[in-house]
Amino acid sequence: MTVFILASGGLTLLILCYLVFSLIRGGVVSDHRKALNAAVYRDQLQELEAERADGSLADQDYDQAREEVERRLLEDTEVMPEVTDRVHGRTTALLLLALIPLASIGMYLWRGHPEALDLQPAEMAAAPAQQMTPAKINDMVKALAEKLAKNPDNPQGWAMLGRSYMNLDKPGEAIKAFGHLKKEMANDPELMVDYAEALAADAQVRGDDKQMIESNTWVMNALKLEPGNGKGLFMAGSFAFITQQYALAVSYWSKLMPLLEPGSQDSSFVLEQLNKARAQLKLAPVTADSFAGPEGPVKPQAQKGAAASSISGEVTLDPALKGQDHPGRNPVHFCQGSTRSSHASGSDSNHGRVLAPQIS
Repeated sequence: MTVFILASGGLTLLILCYLVFSLIRGGVVSDHRKALNAAVYRDQLQELEAERADGSLADQDYDQAREEVERRLLEDTEVMPEVTDRVHGRTTALLLLALIPLASIGMYLWRGHPEALDLQPAEMAAAPAQQMTPAKINDMVKALAEKLAKNPDNPQGWAMLGRSYMNLDKPGEAIKAFGHLKKEMANDPELMVDYAEALAADAQVRGDDKQMIESNTWVMNALKLEPGNGKGLFMAGSFAFITQQYALAVSYWSKLMPLLEPGSQDSSFVLEQLNKARAQLKLAPVTADSFAGPEGPVKPQAQKGAAASSISGEVTLDPALKGQDHPGRNPVHFCQGSTRSSHASGSDSNHGRVLAPQIS
């Protein structure tokens, strides 16, 4: 905003300088022209004197010609009009100096956005986000769904719609959207884990253990194609934990740890879940340094779907079920957390959820 004020002030000053200079310069040019005319008339009078002296001009003709020259000289060198012109020019210049800035400011206050002058940079950056209300998001998702209904041949659109439904806690609708991508899903691990997440969330709501197992199958398929998929590793470890396969949970989460930013909330959360699984195996807890290489902490790998995940939630085992075996039964409950992932199947950024399973 400071740049805008400086630019506006500079342009206004430039215009004022040009106008005032033109008005003042007009008076100076007028003075020069009058002085030149007076010099011409003096030369004419001298010529008349010379002609009368050499006898080529009679006295009567001389007097008549002299009166004519003097009359024209008086007309061109009158004092009052000159003074009046200068006064008018200066008055106009002063009025312009005052009126142009005032008119500019008044016009901006009337048609512009003066409230923007008070916004700090942080407030200006936050303003667009504040304007995006849940109602607007719902309208955008609805509009996208209507567009895809008319033109279903749009895989990226269906992927975006599915992830949007997950953001709105509508896993059933997300499953329908991802259902249009079965062909693309066969070779895209990111779509697989997104679909698995929707299946798990919907199964949680409906208590459908069969669908929960289907969700785990999609996660396993995704990890076959991309062993370093961050969301896939977390969900696989969660499924292993709820089925009391603690060694397998430790294995998956140990692979996930090096993919997370050292010291981040994601890293701390996964480490906490990892140590819970290790405790079930009577193993000592580990620290984040356990996953550091000889040159320091392992940097997150720039793999598809692995590096840009934000995970939260909790994986717990009901104390009443500890030590009990449940052959052929998977009593599953998913606690909803949150995740943020960059998906290679489209240019959008997913703000969805990682599901942290619990025994219940």
